[in-house]
Amino acid sequence: MRSGSRRRTAATAASLAVLGSVLTAHGAAADEPELYELTVAGVGLDGAPAGDDWNVVVQDAATGEVHPVDDAAGTGTVLVPAGDYLVTSDLGWTGSESAMDLTVQTHALPDLAADTAITFDAREAEEIDLSVFDGAAQQTTLTLVTVLTRGDGYTSTTFWNTFEGAGSTFRTQHTGPSLGDAGLRSIAAASWLNPETGTEYHTAYERTGTFFTGLEEQARRRDLARLDLDQRALGEGARGRLRVLFELVHDGHSVERELPGTTTVYLSPGRWSHTLDVTEAGGESLEFEAPLTSYAAGERHRVTVGAPVFGPGLGARDGLSREGDEIRAAVGLFSDGRGTHGAARSWESASTVLRRDGEVYATSDEPLNRVWIDVPPEEAAYELTTTVRRDGAASVSTEVTAAFTFTSGHTEERTELPLSVVRFTPRLGEGGTAPAGERTRVPVAVRGTAAAEGGPSALAVEVSYDRGGSWQRVPVRDGRVTVDNPAAGGTVSFRAHLADRAGNTTDLTILDAYRTA
Repeated sequence: MRSGSRRRTAATAASLAVLGSVLTAHGAAADEPELYELTVAGVGLDGAPAGDDWNVVVQDAATGEVHPVDDAAGTGTVLVPAGDYLVTSDLGWTGSESAMDLTVQTHALPDLAADTAITFDAREAEEIDLSVFDGAAQQTTLTLVTVLTRGDGYTSTTFWNTFEGAGSTFRTQHTGPSLGDAGLRSIAAASWLNPETGTEYHTAYERTGTFFTGLEEQARRRDLARLDLDQRALGEGARGRLRVLFELVHDGHSVERELPGTTTVYLSPGRWSHTLDVTEAGGESLEFEAPLTSYAAGERHRVTVGAPVFGPGLGARDGLSREGDEIRAAVGLFSDGRGTHGAARSWESASTVLRRDGEVYATSDEPLNRVWIDVPPEEAAYELTTTVRRDGAASVSTEVTAAFTFTSGHTEERTELPLSVVRFTPRLGEGGTAPAGERTRVPVAVRGTAAAEGGPSALAVEVSYDRGGSWQRVPVRDGRVTVDNPAAGGTVSFRAHLADRAGNTTDLTILDAYRTA
């Protein structure tokens, strides 16, 4: 069982990072392909050969294969087979932690089939100058992204994550022909913060076929969408770190703030996601990651993030699938009340166990945030169980367990496997509390396979007032259960059993789902 996390890379100042697998050509010939010399030279802003702060990468536009260039003394040569290439140069220096000078240039070489020489001259690049309507906002980041794509879905992403400060300068240039709208996608994304109001501004500009040759844009208020993010806290001393990212941008601006709080965020049109890292006073931490959402100029939205009950969800990153003889599973056990994907970033203990035909087949001491499991091709009955126990400093959802059963055999292509969850979404006060001694009607929702036409074949809910020491069955009526809240300082825990029409099941336990006050 292999655990995994989101693949991400970042480069600061003049360091070039490349994300992507190296693919080999289908049906390789017996003879080695003919190779050609590609010579790359660099010229600095002073007209002299580029120095130690110059980096060059040659990428095959069809496969994403990377050919590093030994760029010592301002020039380098690499041998490559015939093909389409994108050559990328970055030249820069860091003057301090808050000021830098960076020049990024790209050159497209379609149909390379002979020895070729190109030169990057930093003096020919043009400045990037981005701003927003709020004159008091201070720019915090600039991220430049190039994405090579291929018809079968392959992508290779290169990006520079820079810190923008007083006196910093950024220049870009593209030379050579276009690689086509479907071949190259370029993004320039930037962030600003108003230190007095805490308001954030995030813009992204795109170009297809080529990279940017300079860029000057000012975002007006009417050009942007407004998103008010209400960030919840589970007790005094909680802190949160909010990240707002454009599609295909994997790192950027974040500021730690006291919680609870509301952050007003302005966004340029496009697809954006936001992630909130919450650290409770005792050190326990959770991460809530919203899916990519499209925003249009002039829109206004208000969203709450980090409000309990926390339990398994089926967000954009959650799912269960099989490809060939590999099962892939990702279920965040701490999605918030709105359904935003949530996962523990720290825990006291965790475990994931896969049983095959009743026998333990694979184990891990990690949550089911993302795992890959190699299994035999023969069809079998599986049970996948995962538990996360948080330490005593956690206030709610101190222990969550989910168990899923399904049947699976070899697949020729990626196939979604049945997966269902039960969601509890009561209206709670700050800190995840409900009135002591009163009745609370708790909405119960089924998501996933069991929510298909006809609904689940079975759904049973139990409640506990002693952290799972004893359980009481409560009927589900009109999509709700009724809970008699204990005295102040008590907790309410939930247990559920669910089955879909094909017999696949889910068993869920959430200890300390909410508290009373």
